[in-house]
Amino acid sequence: MAKVDVKRLPLDACKTQIWISEAALKAVNKFRKRGDPSGQYWACVKRYAQAGFQNYIGDKCPIQHEWGGVFRIGPAFSLFRMIGFFHGNGLHGEFIVIDAFLKKKMKLNDSEKNRIDAVVAVKLQVGWQKVYQ
Repeated sequence: MAKVDVKRLPLDACKTQIWISEAALKAVNKFRKRGDPSGQYWACVKRYAQAGFQNYIGDKCPIQHEWGGVFRIGPAFSLFRMIGFFHGNGLHGEFIVIDAFLKKKMKLNDSEKNRIDAVVAVKLQVGWQKVYQ
């Protein structure tokens, strides 16, 4: 398995630093243009990062554990999900986003579950590396 390159998002004054793969960034940018032109989703992600993701994790919160140590970022008003995991200082460390997609329905379908499984595999195999810009 080739390692997935991740780059740090240039967000200022964040307690949680976000690193993102090229594929996930492409999906985010596509969603920002078509599905989130007002920037509401992205504003939430920035707010979560600035305050620290650990403050937004839980059953009825926008950041939830899926399985295998992988989490998803998804405010209640959107079906768009950023999928990744924490690296470093537990839930206070960096968040590594490997995939992002727009869910078809409220429940995950098989292909969406497979995508999360692929992120779990990247996490377990340390199949990623930071690329400094």
